Amino acid sequence: MSSKQRIDIVNIIELQKKSVINIIKTIINEQVKIIDNAIICAHHSGSNFLTYHLPLTFAIPNINDADAQIYIYSELIKIYSNPIASGGRGLKVNIEFIAKPILHIQWINGMSDTEKADRINIIKNHTK
Repeated sequence: MSSKQRIDIVNIIELQKKSVINIIKTIINEQVKIIDNAIICAHHSGSNFLTYHLPLTFAIPNINDADAQIYIYSELIKIYSNPIASGGRGLKVNIEFIAKPILHIQWINGMSDTEKADRINIIKNHTK
């Protein structure tokens, strides 16, 4: 074997370099861009929630769709629900599994539910 020929060494570092994680991160980043734009549009329209249908299948080699869904969906939930101080977006997030998985995202657009309830009580207590 000449010195110009490369020998592939099988070890965890080389396997991780060839991992599909970069493909998954690209998919997550694309989904975040789409969801961010949808949130901005909803917010500008006066809404305080978004219902987003998540993709079911992913063209990722060496990983089945179920495992890809677990990784991608959990990352999206973390990105949007984790507190801002932890690098998240600080939004209320739920996922629903019907025929197609749906991500529900809510944010405060004016008053929080607690503040609203408090103000309703003030009005009730001062109504004749």
